[in-house]
Parts: sequence; C-alpha cells; structure tokens
Amino acid sequence: MSMMGFDEALNVAKMQQDGVRQAAGGLIATFYRRPVQNKLRSEAEGRPCFDSREYVMILIPGDQKSKIDRRVKDEDKQRFSEAWTKFQNNEKGVVIGTPLTEWNYLSSTRTAELKALGLSTVEEIADMADAYLGKLGPDGRKLQGRAKQFLDSSGDLEKELREGIQARDQTISNLSADMEILRRQVDELRGGKVDKRTKAFKESQQE
Repeated sequence: MSMMGFDEALNVAKMQQDGVRQAAGGLIATFYRRPVQNKLRSEAEGRPCFDSREYVMILIPGDQKSKIDRRVKDEDKQRFSEAWTKFQNNEKGVVIGTPLTEWNYLSSTRTAELKALGLSTVEEIADMADAYLGKLGPDGRKLQGRAKQFLDSSGDLEKELREGIQARDQTISNLSADMEILRRQVDELRGGKVDKRTKAFKESQQE
C-alpha cells in the first residue's frame, strides 16, 4: 500500500473523527466511511469517480503504532457490534463509553497524558492488555484497577440516582396534594363551605 500524502492523511483523520468508536477485547475500533476511486468508472467516464466504502481503524490501547486501517470484515461487525449498529444508523462522532473527562479520579494533566496516548474512555483503560499497561506509566496497573472499579460501581450509582429521582418526584406529588388541601381550606374560610376532601383530611389528622 502506498504512503498517503499529508492532505490525504488529514482527510482520513477527519473521517475517523466522524466515525463510531468502541473498545472491546483489548482493542479499539472506529468505523467510518471513506471515498475510494472506482478505476473502471473513472476510465469509462473520463473523470475521477469515487465510491463510498466502509472502513475500520483498529488499534491497541496505548500503542498507536499498532494501527490497522482497512475495509470492514464480518468479524469486525460481530466483535464491535454496538459500534457497528450505531454506524449503520448513520450516527457520527460517537465514542461508546465514559469519557475520561467524566472520571473524577483523573487530574486534568493525567487526562491530557492519556489522550496523547490515543485513549478516550475509561472502558479503553479497563480493557487494556497487560502487556501494554506499562505505557500508561508506573501506575498503569493501579489505574486499570481503578477504571474497572469505577465501571463496576457505575451501575449501582445509576440505580441510586434513579431511586433518588423517584423519591423526589413522590415528595413533589405529596406537596402538591397538601397545597391543594390548604387551598380548599382557605376557600372554606372565605366562603363558609366545607369541602368533603378537606373534611376527610382533617378527620384523618385528628385520629
């Protein structure tokens, strides 16, 4: 395969940024579309003709030199099925996982260092092969352990937040009911009428 020129490399990088990225099985894959010249059509029509082709860039987390960039195969669709589904739904610029910027364990400096290694999500760190943890620095194994711990607890955190929201909604509902009772009491005082719901509420309070 011939070497790409600088402008072509920039264009390919832009296409990859618009693709869908996912970490799985110790690898990171990015699905994207790339125009490929159709030589037969170009010769037949006497002008450059291109077809849109589905490509995948695969790399090992922390080792950007290991990059593979080729046409999509069936095994890629199965291995990175979530990314492939989103890609087929024409979603763009999607990175599946928790962004490093959302992980409070990292400082801004450490986040920048990890991004320089080509890492984007907590899942990519958690899924790294042991042989490449050294590229993260002397705390690589500890960092991976923290990433796994964070991901394991995120489900519990989500459940806790959901339960908190439900409790809040119930409290708001109860307050709304109490406000309605108070409004009816005020109406009684003004008009001298006794509302059945208000009367029932008063009696329940006296029991």
